[in-house]
Amino acid sequence: MIAVLAGSSAYAYAVMLGAFLIGIGAGSAVAARLVERIARPAAALGVLLGLLSATCGATLWLFDAGAWRAAGRLARGLPGLSGWSYGAEMTGCLAVLLPATLVLGAVLPFVSRIAARDPRLAAGRLGLAYAANTLGAVLGTVAVGLAGIPLLGTARTA
Repeated sequence: MIAVLAGSSAYAYAVMLGAFLIGIGAGSAVAARLVERIARPAAALGVLLGLLSATCGATLWLFDAGAWRAAGRLARGLPGLSGWSYGAEMTGCLAVLLPATLVLGAVLPFVSRIAARDPRLAAGRLGLAYAANTLGAVLGTVAVGLAGIPLLGTARTA
């Protein structure tokens, strides 16, 4: 989606990677502080997954609506800032991506808490949860790259 603005560039990749690293790190840090206070972590995880779905949908809608361009238009309209419009648009892209990545980062601490609820089985269950997380990420990426994009095309998978 960012490549629509930046083309296939290092800037687009850097913004996407930055959004994911910042969002996942910050979301995980906040959730790790809160997870022990939650009486029903499985219910909270369900809420988080629903929120993740909503923020991913909102991300697609905001990109499609061109909301990320608003920062660039604002910069072009302010005296002395017109040269910053590209950077402002990239910052807008970052802002559009961050909500979903923050929620995404909050998921794993809750999964870990649920997996480790029995101290005798915690190590094995945590290892299994982390392995499933990694395997899902790899298989999802491969499936989209090898099947999703060729079947649907880039316009319908953005």
